[in-house]
Amino acid sequence: MRRRLKDYNKKKYSNPFFKKKENASFGRGQAFYYGAKNRKVIGFWKKIILFFVFLIFVCLIFGAVYFIFCYPYFSIKNIEINGLEKINKAEIESALKSQLSQKKLFIFNQENIFVFDVKKFEEEINSKYNLVSLNVNKELPDFLKIEVGEKHPALVWKTGEKFYEVDESGIIIREILADEANQGVPIVYDEKNIELVIKEAALSNIMAEFIVSFKKRIDDRSDIKITHFKALDDLLKAQTSEGWEIYLSGQDSLDQQVEKLLLFLKNKKITVGSNLNYIDLRFEDRVYYK
Repeated sequence: MRRRLKDYNKKKYSNPFFKKKENASFGRGQAFYYGAKNRKVIGFWKKIILFFVFLIFVCLIFGAVYFIFCYPYFSIKNIEINGLEKINKAEIESALKSQLSQKKLFIFNQENIFVFDVKKFEEEINSKYNLVSLNVNKELPDFLKIEVGEKHPALVWKTGEKFYEVDESGIIIREILADEANQGVPIVYDEKNIELVIKEAALSNIMAEFIVSFKKRIDDRSDIKITHFKALDDLLKAQTSEGWEIYLSGQDSLDQQVEKLLLFLKNKKITVGSNLNYIDLRFEDRVYYK
């Protein structure tokens, strides 16, 4: 059995370029310290920058809000109102001026073209007048255009001391003054004196059409001048300029009542100036008079 010989001159070989550094733990601690310090500095300046960015953003928002809603450039200065026939322009301007002086959301003045509440203004005008149409348009930077379509009255309705224009459907258009009542349309006195409001029915559309048609036919086919009508339920009285009355029924045939009246006047030879109190046409095949 052979013995293994020991080499007492054995040397260690190593790469001089990869020598293990001494005090490695100290180096790592120092690097960590300086890295943490740098991160704190960077974080601080990052917060400062973000704060100023946010501040600039807020200033831009407030500046934009002020420019749009408060700057005089967008204040309503030019107003155009078209389509008025009988409605006084000053009444529309007064309603508009009143709203322009109001605020919206307790902050913004409605003089501003963006803030002005078109819907509210239209509701205000429509509550006062029975119109065919109403269009309010805003045009930048300061122009307001109002287009009004008025209804034409078919007759005038008097109840109590008030006069109203009424359309062909019997609906109140607007209140008028007494000196505006003579418009060339029939005037009807409500003998019940019932109070009315705008857009409320003063009488049925059938009765309104009956009154208008009756007056037109009598004007066209006779010398009788009807000054006004009196309405009480289904009884309708036509007052003539001679002082006598014609009793009518709005529920019966218009043609039949007109023909009966004209035939009666012809047969009885009743003309303008005749001494009459009334002619009653309400019964189908009879005519009563006094």
